[in-house]
Amino acid sequence: MPAILTWLISWKTLAAILTLAIMSFLYKENPFYRFAEYLFVGLSAGYGFAMTYHLAMKPNLLRPFIIPLLQRIHILGGEPLPINWWYIIPTFFALCYLSVIVPKYSNIIRLPFAFLLGLGSGMAIPRSFQAAILEQLWDTILHPKGYHGYVDMSEKYGWSLTLVVVSAIIIFVSVLAVLAYFFFSKPHKGAYGKFARFGIIILMIGFGASFGSTVMARFSLLIGRLMFLLSWISGFPH
Repeated sequence: MPAILTWLISWKTLAAILTLAIMSFLYKENPFYRFAEYLFVGLSAGYGFAMTYHLAMKPNLLRPFIIPLLQRIHILGGEPLPINWWYIIPTFFALCYLSVIVPKYSNIIRLPFAFLLGLGSGMAIPRSFQAAILEQLWDTILHPKGYHGYVDMSEKYGWSLTLVVVSAIIIFVSVLAVLAYFFFSKPHKGAYGKFARFGIIILMIGFGASFGSTVMARFSLLIGRLMFLLSWISGFPH
């Protein structure tokens, strides 16, 4: 097979063509972009369904409940498998999702939604409150290990102990300044107003750092794709 033909029908060439098709949207919407978009959505849906079936439905529903149930009512043969009747509850909720097919009974889908929202909220709220508020508030006030914690940070980052303590004080003052800015019951005048204005500066620094890290992450993806295209072009047989 000629080298140029091998280069053209390789998976790398297909990936490069799809990359260029997606990037063509920067000029305007076109059939090549639409094809790549639909292909991505279709492959993602198919891959997601296959993974869900093999990693979730098959081990957690079919084997422990559906297959043994069908064996008990003599629809399936083979060696009888033990049945776990507790799986009738998730099976019922799973079947409720199919009610959207019949508009008359579509309200039944509210049952699994309500269950998932209640369960998810009950599990997420305490953990989020503990991790996002209590732990960070405690770390802002004092290191959990006290003085030894600051010593550990000094050894970990190679900073002097004085610099670690100063950074902890800066964090504490910055948190107070931001809270002061959002405390509207007291007029932002005089020394309090200046302190609240310092809170605005801290907020802008935080927003800028967050936006900058997001942009850097997106540019790293773009650079990776451009490097891939360059490596693909460099592989063109001469």
